[in-house]
Amino acid sequence: MSSNLLPLRVLVKEVAADWCDLAGVETTLRTVRVTDLDGQRADPLRLALREAEDRVIAARAAEPAHPRPSAEWHELADRAAAAIEDALAYAARIGGATADPGDGRRHKMYAQTGSIVRGCVTLAGLRQDARFLDVVESTEAVAESLRVMLLGAPPRYQPISTGLTMAQVAQHLGLSLRTVQAYRLDGRLPEPTMVGRTPTWTREQIDEWQTTRPGQGARTDLR
Repeated sequence: MSSNLLPLRVLVKEVAADWCDLAGVETTLRTVRVTDLDGQRADPLRLALREAEDRVIAARAAEPAHPRPSAEWHELADRAAAAIEDALAYAARIGGATADPGDGRRHKMYAQTGSIVRGCVTLAGLRQDARFLDVVESTEAVAESLRVMLLGAPPRYQPISTGLTMAQVAQHLGLSLRTVQAYRLDGRLPEPTMVGRTPTWTREQIDEWQTTRPGQGARTDLR
């Protein structure tokens, strides 16, 4: 089965490689060819991803203890996590049935790329690297460019959702992402529409919830 490899190429060479650089993890991701997903031509990419994943795991295990990051750094890490999840979801959908067979599944290379990036986000966040925000914003830009690409793709590749992700809900409400995540875990948010593994809500859903939710404007748990 054929697959559109441009999004994977972008994820590997512009997102995963940037985060590895930030985390100080040496890889060959920028130089490896992205020419196939399942054929023998994919062997160099498979090897590069496996080596990068192993090095990220080893770097995390060897990382000395750090003071607990501030709430601001947690929010930056949450932004990074949301951006990479969006980028992975959009890229896999553009890639077609080989990359995104459905039911929330993705080709192993997309999963490996996500694992590498998330590990590097943790490493760079622990170190509070001054370049962290730049790479977060770069990842968000890639996710947005892939979203635009998806919307302009052939009809068989439908947009993931017109709903809001958790990060977008947080921005819409003026809350931190951690607060919104806590609301969802507590069952206080409306029931989301799941797009793969990503929960989404319509703007109308969130606006209605915001105006009618218990405790709006005053605490009710003390009565």
